[in-house]
Order: sequence, then structure tokens, then C-alpha cells
Amino acid sequence: MKEAHLSIIKLKGNRPTRLESERFDSNSVLSSTIGKEVFLFEEEGNYYLHAPFARTCCRISPFLQRVLEKFDGGATVHDIMRQFNLQEEEFLPALHHLCDAGIISDMETPADPFETAMKSPVIPVLTVYPQSACNLQCQYCHSNAPAHLKEKALDLSIYEKTLEKFFSDIFATSATACLFLHGGGEPTLDKNLFCEIVEIFEEKCRLNWIKPLVKVTTNGTFHHSVRRFICDHDIECRFSLDGSEEVQNLQRPFRGNRESYKTVIENIRALAKGGRRVEIRSTVTAYSLPKMLQTVELAAREGIQTIHFEPLKMSERAISSSTKAPDPSAYSEQFYKAFIHGTMHGVRIKGKGAYALGPAKRFYCGACGINFVLTSDGNITACTEIQNESEPGSELFLYGKVDPVTGRVNIDKDKTEFLAQRSVENMRACDDCFIRYNCAGDCPLSSYVEYGSMFDANQEWCSQKRWVNKKVIAWLFENDDRGLFTEERLNFSFAGD
Repeated sequence: MKEAHLSIIKLKGNRPTRLESERFDSNSVLSSTIGKEVFLFEEEGNYYLHAPFARTCCRISPFLQRVLEKFDGGATVHDIMRQFNLQEEEFLPALHHLCDAGIISDMETPADPFETAMKSPVIPVLTVYPQSACNLQCQYCHSNAPAHLKEKALDLSIYEKTLEKFFSDIFATSATACLFLHGGGEPTLDKNLFCEIVEIFEEKCRLNWIKPLVKVTTNGTFHHSVRRFICDHDIECRFSLDGSEEVQNLQRPFRGNRESYKTVIENIRALAKGGRRVEIRSTVTAYSLPKMLQTVELAAREGIQTIHFEPLKMSERAISSSTKAPDPSAYSEQFYKAFIHGTMHGVRIKGKGAYALGPAKRFYCGACGINFVLTSDGNITACTEIQNESEPGSELFLYGKVDPVTGRVNIDKDKTEFLAQRSVENMRACDDCFIRYNCAGDCPLSSYVEYGSMFDANQEWCSQKRWVNKKVIAWLFENDDRGLFTEERLNFSFAGD
């Protein structure tokens, strides 16, 4: 007799409705989804199943793996139990949960798994760059933002014309709309402009009977009066903070190399103390790589709930300042340590190394023909790192312009249709990857700039992402006692031949 072991964890987040347990019994014909929308991998002698659409992971024994292989859509459950001498009272409860976990299907699963996984309504997003100016002198700024406050500030008439098109496109289809104020420049630098952009959007939503949602990514150096406005208008904030005082002041100083850390942390503390959810995005350089654990400890102290670590992508300014990107292997090792450290301290860690814990997606990001980004000079771009024609990749991702005279929004639909082809189904390099539906090929801009095609992928980073994501999933089975990433655990053990 051999023991079959099954352990299931359910990741936090929305999951699609799967096959209901009451709909099958021992006479049902079921089919394994392993190799289709579920992926099997081995880590340190254990076998795991990763089901990105069902948002579950399973640890299985080699014996159970052989049993699951027999669910080929031809044999009944009873036939398989008899073949392996499995007892119905032991095996059927486990099988019910395997169906709920998306590992077994009743063959009614649609050909496109995203049809089941993406049932929640999509909130339309208008992304806006209020201005290109910035008060920081970050070592690696991808936009090389200028210091002049009024340079390329968004013309409000252009903004209002763009809003008219945005609302006319979504009026009949959405109950909520999102305004996302992005940096590259700093969106809060001109307080009056920032506030007007938000208030105009909220008024348009009110007139169209649409609920407004406003988000901002900021360097966090804003005045306390801006902080009050953010609280009063319930604006979600994501701060760019690279880590400890030493790291932040070196990598993200004010103009003239003045220290920025104290100003940023004061705003973070005030929002966290007021009960608001705070997330930071931390760019990891070769210098800050060994200090990632310190960033986690900082977050735990200051009430920061989430850190998104992102390795530096080289830019013109990074090269001129001699800032170096981290080695992919060293980054993955440090990310894994930071992930464990964060879980122990109640801080959620996001980024390449934890893609497997995120939702299934067809596209890596909105740059794949989805984004509508209005830049401060009236350009329409798909990528938030591309604002004008001078930036690498602009010939592909810059697809429109607002006419300053007529207010007409001119769009190159051929470009958006081409960008929309950058889905995981069209990424041949991703075909055999177990996180293909979570990563979706990673950044299309990086692929295009590095290889000349947005359909290519950096294989060195791909290898490292697979390595660390496997370790993260395996670690969760034994150690996520605080339930930061998981919400339910199930264990089964039964005997068979």
C-alpha cells in the first residue's frame, strides 16, 4: 500500500467559480487540467501544482501524481479508484477539493480560461502626467525629469478635452472610473494644478453618475497641505521610497543633493497614523541590494503594509551617474530573503520574485494596447515610461496626440492593435513557464529596447524568476502562519496500491 498526500493552500484574492462538489460522484468522468492551465514543478524533492486561474497551489505525493494522470476525460472516478484500490470515503473528499482548486475539471471549462478567471468588472483608468518637472535628482530617473516647475505643465484645456473623450467612451459601461496621476516629473509639485486635475475629474464623475477613484504615485515630498487634500479626497498613494535614510538620500536626493528621506517619511508616517494603507515602490540598485532587509524592517516600523521591489532598469541618467543594476541571481536571492523577512514582520512583498502569488493575466501591463496615458505635453502613450519622441521605444508606444487648437484626440489605431498582440499566448519564450499566466512576459518596453522586439524575453531574468517563485510557493506551505498571502489550508492523506 502507498500513501497519497495532498496539501492545498488558497491564495488571497478573488477566485473564479469552479466545478461544484455536488455535481459529480464516483460515476462522473473528469479531466486533469495539469499541463493546460495548471503547472507541475519540483522543489527540493517535493511536487507542487500551481493553478494561477483558481488561485490555489497544491503539494502532492508522487503516488497522487500518478493517480491524477489517469483523469484523462475517458475513465470514470470509480474506474480510477478501482485501478489504484482507493477507498471512496477517503478519496472523494480530496477529489472534491481538487476540483475546487482547479486541478480537475468536468470538461465544461471554457477553452479560454480567462473567461472564467476575469469575471469582475474592469474599472476604466485614465492616467495623467500633470507635469514633467521634478524636485528630486534621482540617480536613475528614466525620464531625466527637468527641474523647472512650469516646464511642460499639463494644459487644463487639453486635459478637459481628453476627459470628454474618456467619459464618452465609458459612460454606458462603467459605474466607477479611475484617475491615476503618475510621476516623471512629480505630480504633486504644483499643488494648484494637482488639486484642479483631481477636482475636475471628480466633478465629471458626479455629472455622469460615476463613482470616482483617484490614485497617485509620488516621490512623497509634498507639503502638508497637499497631504490634507489627499486625505480629504480619499486618494490612494504609492510612494517611491528606496529604503533607509542612507539609501534614499543617496539614490533619490533633492536637487542640489539635499536629503529627501525625512520629508518623505514624515508624510508616510502621517498617512499611516491616520489609518490609511501605505505602499512603497523601492528601486533596487547594486548599492541598495544588500540593504533590502533593512527596507523591510523600516516598513514594519513605519506602518508601511506593502513593498514593491523592482530591480533598476538602466537609463541615460543611471549611466551618467555610474549607478549599476543588480545582478539577477544576487537580486533573486535577496528578494527571497526579503520576502520571508516581510512575511515574518507582517509586510507584504511584491515584485518579480512573487509573481506567482498575483492574479492570472493575459497582458503584463496596460502598455499592451490598454493604457490611455496623457502626458504633460499632450501626447497619448501606452507606456508610463514613455512621454515624448526623444525616449527609446517612443516609436512603438507613443500612439496619439491631443490637438491643442481643436482639442481632437488623434489615435493611431494600428499601433494600439499591434500592442494588443503582446499577450502571453503570443510569447513563445513563455510556453513552458509555470508562471506564464502571472508574469505574462514581463515588461514589453524592456524587451523592445533590449532586443528590438516586444515579443522577446530576457532569459537570464526568466530563469531567476522561475527559481525564486518556486521557492516562494514552497515556503508558503510550511511558514505562512500569519495568513499574509494565504487564506485557507487543507490536508489529506489516504492509502492505495
